[in-house]
Amino acid sequence: MKSTSLAVFALCAAAGVVQAGPLEQFATPVVDDHLPVLGSASAGQDLKLSTKSRYNIPDGVGLPPVASTSAPEKAASSRCGNPSTPSTCKVIQIQLVARHGTRNPTQSNLKKHVALKKDFASYIAPAPQYQFLSNFSLMCNTSMAGMLTTQGALDQLQLAQRLRARYPTLLNDASQFSWQATNISRTISSGEAFQKGMLSNAAELAAARKQIEASVLPEHIDSDLRPHDSCKKNVDERERREKAGEEPGEDFVKLRFPAIRDRLAAHIGFPNLSLADVEQMFSLCSFENTIQGKNDGFCSLFSAEELELSNYGSDLAFWFERSYGMPVAEQMGCSLLTTVTTNMDKKINGSSDALNAHFKFGHAETLAPLLTTLGLFRDTLAANFTDAQIASRVFRAADFAPFSANVLFELSECPPTANSTTTNPSLSIRIFSDETPVTLPGCTDPCPLDQFKSLIAGKIGCDFDGAVCNNTRPTVGGSATLRSKSQLTDADATPSEDDAD
Repeated sequence: MKSTSLAVFALCAAAGVVQAGPLEQFATPVVDDHLPVLGSASAGQDLKLSTKSRYNIPDGVGLPPVASTSAPEKAASSRCGNPSTPSTCKVIQIQLVARHGTRNPTQSNLKKHVALKKDFASYIAPAPQYQFLSNFSLMCNTSMAGMLTTQGALDQLQLAQRLRARYPTLLNDASQFSWQATNISRTISSGEAFQKGMLSNAAELAAARKQIEASVLPEHIDSDLRPHDSCKKNVDERERREKAGEEPGEDFVKLRFPAIRDRLAAHIGFPNLSLADVEQMFSLCSFENTIQGKNDGFCSLFSAEELELSNYGSDLAFWFERSYGMPVAEQMGCSLLTTVTTNMDKKINGSSDALNAHFKFGHAETLAPLLTTLGLFRDTLAANFTDAQIASRVFRAADFAPFSANVLFELSECPPTANSTTTNPSLSIRIFSDETPVTLPGCTDPCPLDQFKSLIAGKIGCDFDGAVCNNTRPTVGGSATLRSKSQLTDADATPSEDDAD
């Protein structure tokens, strides 16, 4: 582990929300800078822990400038198809949708961790390796709950540096960028850390920071980046399931965790260990590993097989709540997808407001419906899966939704082929998940733009507020009732009692 302090990520302000009218409020960007920066990711040290996994840079990803020049593109492996072939295509636009970087446990996480700490306050360890259970420290205090960590900020900065190196010509003009984030401190902080890796001088940074803070929307009307909160059909179904006790993730815990609890209770000498205690031990393991790079604390209590069961249980809950297990999720990313294709069309048509790059910062709940709407990582999961079924699944959140996860759309102009009936350049798109190319079902990599649009034709221009979500109030986004924040009124921006959680 490398203990490096990054003064550039010092705290910006006390946690909270900058007070103004409903349309001007934004969460204060804060980075918890008391934590160390970890060394390079290691397969032996970094665990697969569903959405709480650390971001790992794919092998072979890095510095060669391949995209916005006429140089051949370096071949890269696709998770969903054959390796890409060398190309003389010229990239004319990129659009990035990124999850925030590594964060501290949330208030909800901390309350459960505190409860576990109280349970073990009088615990006497039967062996030295278990002594930490009676005096372990929490990851952070409540004022820093949910905030971006120094490591999370660094991961975002380095992602920007890799993109800038990959697309040196396309990304050489800051006036050709747009910025957007959700109204949560860790996403705004992630965007501002990314800006420090992308932009060259203080004036550019100040302008970009102002744009990202001006972009935020109240969560209940942000159809592009917070569809899980702004889609009434999704919110209603979550509430129905909760009341009905439909929770396959918890069903899996009840099926598979008792054996873990019994083994662990005997080993550590704590006979009253509950399933809830075991769940929180797994939770603390994930945060210790991701934030502190530790394997010798809570993670040391579990075998590799038990950690994989925890990983699967979290994946199952995420799949059920945010992806293919939630039927509306296959349409819920349509507003963001419409924004993406609209931006492409503007670039192709030479519109006066066309830009080279669009950068958006959200959550795992932003990426899940987007990937699901695209049909990527499609799978069916269940609580009664065997070990073999768990091992062979396609849906692995650690691979596509860890901290700092990202989806990138790359639009290219390609010279006509020898068999082409026109001299006009053709247009193609590539999709990257965490900097690795993926193949859209029914297409190739790269995918001809016309074919891409044909495959998602029922989703571009969807009626997000109507047919998709049954919303009773307008939202803002690519295919929402309102297309920009400027169309909002204070009444639209003020949550109703039904919106509050």
